[in-house]
Amino acid sequence: MGNHWPDKREIYDFAPKHNNLLLPANMHNVDSLEQSYAVLKTKNGVFYAVINLYGRAFMKGENRCPFLAADEILKKIPDSIKIIIVDVHAEVTSEKQALGHYLSNKASILYGTHTHCPTADERILANFTGFITDVGMTGAYDSVIGIRKEASILRLKSGEKKKFEPAKEDPWMCFALFDLDETTGKCTKVRRFRWELNTFNPNQNFALSVGSEIF
Repeated sequence: MGNHWPDKREIYDFAPKHNNLLLPANMHNVDSLEQSYAVLKTKNGVFYAVINLYGRAFMKGENRCPFLAADEILKKIPDSIKIIIVDVHAEVTSEKQALGHYLSNKASILYGTHTHCPTADERILANFTGFITDVGMTGAYDSVIGIRKEASILRLKSGEKKKFEPAKEDPWMCFALFDLDETTGKCTKVRRFRWELNTFNPNQNFALSVGSEIF
């Protein structure tokens, strides 16, 4: 989840009933760390943990410290869980990178979300933690971060608040793949992907842009 999780009031009744719906651990309107992490199991029986953190810089609300929230959650995860995945929903790249270095050797993966724009800095921190500042948006890229560009330009240019509507043209799927050692939790490889869905055909060979390479 992220900064928009409470936009619909129905979520307050829905969220407590679904353990796999993670809320940002240190966000001002999240009451318990128990709502912000989960221990799950893959189909082949490997246990892993997922943590959702929230940035403070340029984000609304008097939010708590994500570094301290991460420390407290890690104490709750059994030592037997080697694979730990951290989603940092934050505006500022420096804050996400600082959290990446802070949690290197503790988290298997730390990736950023929120800015809607993929970054080209995927790497492995401290020879252990797979990292990318932001995985980017899955949605329409003929837009301004997914919003119809005409309405966004009008608001930024004149201040007129025309209703935002989602864009639909030029859809991309942006994501990263991380290879992990399930016995140690160490990330051994990270790759950034961008699929342009208008040209994507799962029944044929297709091009994947991985960093600057095409496969």
